[in-house]
Amino acid sequence: MPVKKKRSTQLNRIERKLGTIKQEEDRILVEEKKVEREEEKVEKILFKIGNFEFKRKHIMELIRGTAGAFFGVGIGRNLLNLQDLAAKLPWWNVTGILLFVLFVSGLLILQK
Repeated sequence: MPVKKKRSTQLNRIERKLGTIKQEEDRILVEEKKVEREEEKVEKILFKIGNFEFKRKHIMELIRGTAGAFFGVGIGRNLLNLQDLAAKLPWWNVTGILLFVLFVSGLLILQK
């Protein structure tokens, strides 16, 4: 009789472990569906120009690049104590820097 009890307790333990594994698999499937929905949001096509599809993630890249350019100028000015240079910098130079950043961001977008 002790052998049967031992086997039944082992079976119970295995069944409990299988139950927790099944619950974990279900939780993982729910998380995967959430991630897929988020990816669909990011991959949403906003418009097409020829064969190129302009997606939401591309706009996010442009925004990130532009914000980084302005943030970098602000930090550079404060760290290097070049307030005078920033004040004397002509607007066409600032515009050129911004266009350069947008160009580089565009190249990064096209690369992906």
